[in-house]
Amino acid sequence: GTVAFLILLIATINYIPFTTAQSASRARDIGIRKVVGAQTATLIKQFLAESVIISCIATIAAIFLSKLSLPFLDKITGKNLSLVPYGDYSILISFLAFGLFIGLVAGIYPALYLSSFKPVAVLKGITFSTVQRPARRKVLVVAQLAISLVLVIGTAVVVRQTHYMQHAALGFDKEQLIAVND
Repeated sequence: GTVAFLILLIATINYIPFTTAQSASRARDIGIRKVVGAQTATLIKQFLAESVIISCIATIAAIFLSKLSLPFLDKITGKNLSLVPYGDYSILISFLAFGLFIGLVAGIYPALYLSSFKPVAVLKGITFSTVQRPARRKVLVVAQLAISLVLVIGTAVVVRQTHYMQHAALGFDKEQLIAVND
């Protein structure tokens, strides 16, 4: 669960600079819409809706891919895993709600940033680039790299521990044991 959360956090952090970097291509569109009469709140809602739709599509794709990978995981773990244990579909609904929440969180900053463009400046060709906000971008990149580093180190530790558990001498002969159940 922690690994999944960290990967989701990396994806969310990665989405923010990616969206704001695309702002140069959308700046003229935003400027024209504001000149025609679009309100800032309307633009914010549009950008948040785009983010939520992308997040929900990704959540549905993740659930579908998880369902496809279950037979392989069953074979690896030797257990019968299920996405919907005991027919409880509230888990799937909570996954979709979490996808909606992630879409909102990931879309807040880009929506506020993109909707803040001044129409006169944009239409004159003065664009707002992400270079104007290097501190925020650097913080996001450093956070993303730090989380990735933690995941790589954690993966290496788990692999080594698993290898050790599978190949370590137990100090007794496994074949000469008797199990007594109460």
